[in-house]
Amino acid sequence: GPIAFIQYSFCWYRVEEKISAASGAEKVSELVVFLDALVSDSDTGAVAEGSNLISHDDLECVKTLLTSLALVHAARANIWYGMVDSPQSSVQFFTKYFRMSAIGKETSDVVPLVFDLKK
Repeated sequence: GPIAFIQYSFCWYRVEEKISAASGAEKVSELVVFLDALVSDSDTGAVAEGSNLISHDDLECVKTLLTSLALVHAARANIWYGMVDSPQSSVQFFTKYFRMSAIGKETSDVVPLVFDLKK
């Protein structure tokens, strides 16, 4: 069976409101990628594949690969910014491999992270 999956979506995010003489107030939005979920066997507690154990390093490799594929998909669609509401336990993973930055207030176990694919 699968050992990990990622769920992501492209969504519009309101960046700012521009004011111009010709059209008045205009809302400016940016298409961003939102990582909805990155789930692996270690997250669900099922780390056995048959009788073989899946190592922590293998799971980290799989999560890195899945996240990379999602970000390449976004970049090929000319989407350069993204965000994720990360569980506290995954913050180090996202900051280490994908240079994500924490913003705003963290709530209980969730930390809002943002990233720039152009950097």
